[in-house]
Order: sequence, then C-alpha cells, then structure tokens
Amino acid sequence: MEKINQTPKKHKIIEPNRKGYSIVGKNTGKPNKIYFETFGNGPKKILFITGFLSSSKGWCKQIDYFTNKKDQYEICVFDNRGIGKSNIDSKYSYNFSTKSMAMDAIDLLEDTLKWDKVHICGLSMGGMASIHLSSIIPEKVQSLVIACVPNGYFLPFFSMGVFNYIRAFFFTFNEKKKARIFQSLMYSDNYLDEKTNGSDETRSEQMFKKNSTGFKDDGPSFLTILGHQIGYITNRFSKKSLEVIKKYSIPTIVINSKKDSLVTIDITKKQIVNPLKPLNFHVIEGGHLSQLENPTFFNKLVENHVDKHSNWDHSTFFQVEKQQFQRQSFMTQNILYSKNYLSSNTLSSSFLNCNTLRSFFNKIKV
Repeated sequence: MEKINQTPKKHKIIEPNRKGYSIVGKNTGKPNKIYFETFGNGPKKILFITGFLSSSKGWCKQIDYFTNKKDQYEICVFDNRGIGKSNIDSKYSYNFSTKSMAMDAIDLLEDTLKWDKVHICGLSMGGMASIHLSSIIPEKVQSLVIACVPNGYFLPFFSMGVFNYIRAFFFTFNEKKKARIFQSLMYSDNYLDEKTNGSDETRSEQMFKKNSTGFKDDGPSFLTILGHQIGYITNRFSKKSLEVIKKYSIPTIVINSKKDSLVTIDITKKQIVNPLKPLNFHVIEGGHLSQLENPTFFNKLVENHVDKHSNWDHSTFFQVEKQQFQRQSFMTQNILYSKNYLSSNTLSSSFLNCNTLRSFFNKIKV
C-alpha cells in the first residue's frame, strides 16, 4: 500500500521586490522603525493593514494572489510597531492607538513608498486604522476595503467572542483548551476541525502543535499586548471622520464573515455599515480571519473593487471647506451614543442584561 505523505505543505516563500525599515512617528514625537515589504510593480497600489497582534504574514494568501498579477498591482504589507520585525525602539515609542497606527501607515506611504494614490485594505484593528487613515488623507485614497471591523467595544456591545477571549485569557489554565478558544475566535469550527494534507490530525491540532497558545516566546511584549488590547477596546470613529469618507466619496466596501464571533454581522451593521453607508456590504463564509480562511472570495472582492476604482478621481470633492466638519460637539461626534444604539431592544440583548451576565459567568467555569 502506498504511504500517504502526512507532512503539511509548506507555504511558498515569495521574495519581495523591496523590503526594509521605514522610520515613522517623527511628527507625533514617538518615532519607531517599522518593517515593510512590497511585491509586484504594477500601477495599482494596495496597502494592506493588519490587525490585532498580527504580523504581515497574515496577508500571505493575498501576497500569493496579487503577485501572480504583478504587472497590474504593487502591494505593500508591514508589521505594526511592536509586532513581528517592528521592534519597539525605546520606551518613548509605545503608542498603540488605532489613530497612531494610521499615522504610522501614512508616514510609510509618504516618506518611504512615496505613493501618490493608494487603495487601502484593512482587517479588524487594521480596518480601524484604515478608516482613520482615509479620513486624514482622503485625497490619496482611491478606494477602501475594511473587513471584520467594529468601532471599539463597550459593555452593551460585547459579543460572545469577547466573552470567550476574557474566559481564555484570565480563567483558562489548560493550554490545549486555551488554544482552542483562541483558535475559535479567529476561525470557524468547520475550518478548525477539517483534516488537511492527508493528515489524521485536524487543523486545530496542527495549529496547537505549531504554537500552543498563539503567543510565541519571541512574540509581542506584554506592553505591546496590553497596548493593542486597550487600542482595540477604546477605538472610536468620530462622526467627523466618517463624514469625511462619505463627503469625499471614497469608494468603500465592508466585508464580514458569517461565523465571526468577535465582530458579528449585527455589530458591523450598527457600528460601521449604517453610519458609513458603504457601496456594498459583503458577508462571506468563514471566521474572523476571513482573508486566510476564505481567500478566494476575499481576494476577488478586493480585486474587483480596486479594478473598478483605479481611475477614480475625486479631486472635485476637495473644494469643501474642512471647517464644516469641526462644528460637531463630542456627543454628536461619537455615534455610539446615539439614541438608536441605546434602544431598549439593544439593551435587552446586551451585557447589561442579567440573563446574559449570568450565562457569561457560567461559561467561564472551565
């Protein structure tokens, strides 16, 4: 009988056209070097912004796809400060708000890449940074793709995925259980339970062997992990920021996944789709990391959107005075405080509901 090769396939390594470090944060007084790579040499420029504690390797399947069309696209991926190869240079460089992530990306675009026009694609926390970036330099953004993005978290809108994250982080001490909970936050159960490459082990078991908890010994520092958590939770898009994207007609699509336990479809609709009013809202199969679990649909959505708007010229929209966006009070800027969000229906299904609270504390007993 022929022996089945049970060794998982190794990901194909594609050499970047350009790689190195870009000095960012000089204008904010918190300078740091961030690592970046570019692929392809086409006229359509795409900047991919990764999310919570994730390195640029999270875009490996997008690198594969767009590098095969290198004459049409030039893409850039990078490690946010404190992540991957972008080590923290000094104690003054700890700056992890989503707006500071956007400013780092802008410095990379303007000072190192020197791209005049760019298509932005951001996932999760990277999507938060993408919205901030687009509202700061709208004249450079030809199109925007944001995936699995909430507008931060506060108690009434905690999803069950956030409950599970708290359970795993603070109350689960068995490494295998902890790993499975973290995996389920990132991927759908169907994906995790699938046996691949002729192996008798599930994808979840293979992941556990490779890296038990998802945090490697040489991974992010404690301060970086804490900073990302605070930045993710406290993110807020002001009404002004969202109005800039709408006013300057930046073509935008929003992507969410059916099995995303961290950023549910309902949260995305309330916090992003309804106030931003994008061109399209796409719901695809998969979990939170849809760019890895369902790259076929994800890549096609990005490609079609970029192709459709590569010749988009919205310069005529920049005659509007920016001062009109500065007249909003804090309460009207923060969309999370609108009456629609504090309706009785919302609160009845929220963290503040006693039944939900009781269920949560029952679930954390592992």
